[in-house]
Amino acid sequence: MKKEYDYENQGAILTETIQRFGKWTLRENMRYLLFLEEFIHLFKDEETRKKNQVFSRMMKFIRSRKTSQCKSHHQKMLKIYKTSESIIEHLS
Repeated sequence: MKKEYDYENQGAILTETIQRFGKWTLRENMRYLLFLEEFIHLFKDEETRKKNQVFSRMMKFIRSRKTSQCKSHHQKMLKIYKTSESIIEHLS
């Protein structure tokens, strides 16, 4: 379990996240889709993805998966749907 602390507020715990493995849950897939919809502009090319650390942002948004798991999940979805836009179109 990973805990994030707010050190300016006497170390109060902000969030607790449990790093999961295995199949993605419905909740995780919904958060993945919401992230894609909100940040689609960050997926336009590889340089933009790297510059904006898109999978680190996705990890923080989903909260239960590591950066590498988010990247891998997105790659698997791209194999099926070819573009980020079609992922959104098919899963929305």
